[in-house]
Amino acid sequence: GNSHSMTDSVRCDLLADCTAEWLSSMEALRKDLVRSVPAHCALHCFGAALRGQMGQSASKMSLYGMSKETDIIDEFWSHSWHSEPWKKVLCLLFLKNGVAAAVAGTVACLVGCALTIDGSLPNGVPFEGISLWGTALGIFSYL
Repeated sequence: GNSHSMTDSVRCDLLADCTAEWLSSMEALRKDLVRSVPAHCALHCFGAALRGQMGQSASKMSLYGMSKETDIIDEFWSHSWHSEPWKKVLCLLFLKNGVAAAVAGTVACLVGCALTIDGSLPNGVPFEGISLWGTALGIFSYL
């Protein structure tokens, strides 16, 4: 009795270990099933594909056509999100474009300040000494 249940316990542990190893390998059954879409394609037109806004005429094949076969996926974006689509798109835009947007905003701000100091742009009358042009250009360039 006792050695028999020990054998069953060992079998169950072995089966659990093998199942966990197989599941964690995440290998596709066929190579053509592993596909990816570049971030700039997924986020085109403020993430229209992610928001389901590609139009009525867009079929699943056109969405499939955006993807390419790949051996490795750099990042996985879940397609089963529970929050509003615009929040997901805004988060992804920030994550993927945040550094470039910050650099562009800073450069535009500096240009606006320089043009204000140079006199090429009018100074903000109620806010003497503060370049409203630099602030406005910086903010809009960031966005």
